[in-house]
Amino acid sequence: MYLVTAVNRNINFNNGNVQFGQGFDNMPPLTYICLLDRLQKRKGIFMFSFFKKIAAAAAVWSIVVAAVVAAEHSSMPFAPGEKLTFDLTWGGINAGEAVLQVLPSTTLHGTAAHHFEMTARSNPTLDQIFKIRDRLESYTDLKMTHSLLYREKLYEGGYRRNRVITFDWEKNELTTISNDSKPRQVPVMPGTFDLLAAFYFLRLHPLPSMKKVECPITDGKINIVGRVDVKGKERIQVGGRAYATIILEPILDDVELFSPNENAGIRMWITADARRIPVRIESRVALGFFRAELRKAEQVSPPAKQ
Repeated sequence: MYLVTAVNRNINFNNGNVQFGQGFDNMPPLTYICLLDRLQKRKGIFMFSFFKKIAAAAAVWSIVVAAVVAAEHSSMPFAPGEKLTFDLTWGGINAGEAVLQVLPSTTLHGTAAHHFEMTARSNPTLDQIFKIRDRLESYTDLKMTHSLLYREKLYEGGYRRNRVITFDWEKNELTTISNDSKPRQVPVMPGTFDLLAAFYFLRLHPLPSMKKVECPITDGKINIVGRVDVKGKERIQVGGRAYATIILEPILDDVELFSPNENAGIRMWITADARRIPVRIESRVALGFFRAELRKAEQVSPPAKQ
């Protein structure tokens, strides 16, 4: 049985049946990610939710590393021009693609910043049923110590959302505006990243030699402590190429997304070299599983020793 719980919120999976508890309408998006096939009927969260799950998995691990790495690392394993393209399948059927890019560095309110972009689109076949055209942008300081700005534009079937998250690090507070709604302030812990920024932060340093690590992440609505379990190493084939990888399983503090077993919720396979490039992500949902696999990597840094 899969169990998803949060404060004043719960969803239970039992023999394929779904039961929604009190407060479902206010459930944080991070708890949606294992319910894609059901929740797409309620809101336009379908393929994009899986892409957010990829980022969430990266976020849980990457932010943890902040507690053990030093800011003096001046070299980055990525640079403007890098582009990673992933094929997405659902139950073995091609559904679309996601693209991650490092855009030229810029300046935000006098602060030099990295600029990252993620786009997701359904393929022509799925377009006839549920058209998806999503774009996310994230900005961090050049030392990659925290997020500065996050923007998203979602076009998913009949659902639309424009959302902006700004970070005020003097107050340790973020402000979210969604679809021109009233601004909402949320306290954040120092060193917090949005999910897309964390996807890149994870690549800066090798994985600490420990089984479990913890640190904060945010999705714009909540700021929680996440945990990642390191499951070991594996050599896998993706797109006809062999990769030596590290296997990761994320777990969110106060939100138990997946049952603790070998077939639980989500796994990521990240290259074991110094670039830490995600090459495969698998996510189990109520009616099957999603898989994202790296199809093309452009302008990536050459392999380096750990």
